[in-house]
Amino acid sequence: MKKEVVIVSLFIFIINTVLVITNCFVVIDELMASLATLIQNNILTTIVEGITFLGNTSTIVVFNAAIILFMLFKKKYQLLVLPIASTLSGAINTGLKYLFTRPRPEGIALIAQGGFSYPSGHAAISILFYGTIWYLLSKSNIKFRKFYMALCIMLMILILLSRVYLGVHFFSDIIGGVALGFTIIPLILMVFDKITTKGR
Repeated sequence: MKKEVVIVSLFIFIINTVLVITNCFVVIDELMASLATLIQNNILTTIVEGITFLGNTSTIVVFNAAIILFMLFKKKYQLLVLPIASTLSGAINTGLKYLFTRPRPEGIALIAQGGFSYPSGHAAISILFYGTIWYLLSKSNIKFRKFYMALCIMLMILILLSRVYLGVHFFSDIIGGVALGFTIIPLILMVFDKITTKGR
């Protein structure tokens, strides 16, 4: 199943990239930006800024540092998959941003955001980080497991939407980031499963 996800996600990423490069996504991008503008207000913007903060690179770095410390203290070495996934996602996404050099939306951003736009780093790293947590939870039997899994899914969706709401990404950037995330995460989890299986 993981291999099929990689193939489908990679295909979506390639098609989406072609549509972005050929400007075929302009109408949809503008429509989504207009819809976001219609619902913007001060209270919602404050909430959305808090949500998008959970997908910031600096936030994920802090989370990973805490995870590594916990891993070393509790000897839960399988948690190493989280910082590995995050680092790999960040490196690949940054490389692709400099490859495509797509400018961010102009004149609609509610927060300061530098760098290039495509693909969305928040989208990719959120899928990788919170998606990996979801996967680890699915393999565990901790209390309230299903609640935490649902929370991970909700966080991923809200972080993705927050980027369009705040005007720092086009909708097509989000699709590209999500497709990239779902291309990488099964590969990491396949390696993780093999290593943990051999270690038993």
